[in-house]
Amino acid sequence: MNTIKETITKKKSSSKLTFSRSDIFSLAEEVLSGVNDRAQEILSVRYGLEDGNPKSLSAIGRKMGITRERVRQIEADSFKKLKDFSKSDKYHSLIKNATKIIEQKGGFCEKSTLKESLVKEPIPIERNQLIFLLNSSSELHFKKGTLVLKGFWYKEKAFKIDNIILIHDDLLNFFKKEKEVVEFDDIWKYIQNTSWGSFFEIPEGKERLRMILLLSKTIQSNLLGEWGLNNWRSIAERGSREKAHLVLKKYEEPLHFRKITDYINLHWSNKEALSQTVHNELIKDERFVLVGRGIYGLTEWGLSGGTVREIIISLMEDKGSPLHKDVIVTHVLNKKKVKEMTILVNLANQSYFNKDEEGRYFIKA
Repeated sequence: MNTIKETITKKKSSSKLTFSRSDIFSLAEEVLSGVNDRAQEILSVRYGLEDGNPKSLSAIGRKMGITRERVRQIEADSFKKLKDFSKSDKYHSLIKNATKIIEQKGGFCEKSTLKESLVKEPIPIERNQLIFLLNSSSELHFKKGTLVLKGFWYKEKAFKIDNIILIHDDLLNFFKKEKEVVEFDDIWKYIQNTSWGSFFEIPEGKERLRMILLLSKTIQSNLLGEWGLNNWRSIAERGSREKAHLVLKKYEEPLHFRKITDYINLHWSNKEALSQTVHNELIKDERFVLVGRGIYGLTEWGLSGGTVREIIISLMEDKGSPLHKDVIVTHVLNKKKVKEMTILVNLANQSYFNKDEEGRYFIKA
């Protein structure tokens, strides 16, 4: 009989979803031992198991003095043997976890997503070793990518693979008609009202839809989680202006241009943005408004440019009657990020403003 400690340890072990680098390396060595020396050499070079650099069939053929087709045959025959090769409990645990992830995603999972779910931040050689290990399983299958969809793993054909392609085509037409970014919930409502509704009538239905969107090479999401076509300005996220616009919409408050630059570098690490470059782009774009010293907001928020005095005068002209101090202060603070004292100093300027007997301000004639 197992002790309580052994039972807890066993449960922790069985619930492990990610594997270490040493786990993956030792499993690759274990599985590779299931074929002869020549096949081991071919598979090792083909999948870059030792150096992280996979080689083509032609390159391996030239190196070994055999044809490209012969290399392909040896690779295919080797995997047939490895699928039947008796493997360790640790290997079966890996496949079990991969299967669990695939099921959680709705029955299929994009290749990079699966690898990153099994190994946290895998380096290239680990990615290659994982591909090799997953290909050696008799339970998992892989669908190669196409011009429009990325490759993905699935456990069994509980659905027609072609349905994923057809649903993706339907979603493309949906976005082309919308012509603007869409929230995921709106996509979910749309797809439920199509002939594909039954395809998503499973507990993991929403994850299944998310995975089809993730598989797409044309549909993408932006920093805000909005979905659209990858050539749309609000999705492509090209240039400092678009990134700054998304940053301000995400954090929902005016920010200093240096803070905006920090957020751009946080969310887009491929190329470092410079604060002066970002500042120059903000100045040129009418979507941004200067609301304080170096602080920018979005015009779509109803913020105004100009000086504090200009905003006060505009308000008074619009209302057409004297205004109490509190009304003016509240209005200016909603339009510009300044201190209340700055507003009061402007109101005290008798060259522009006067007060009536009730202490209300108006524009001096």
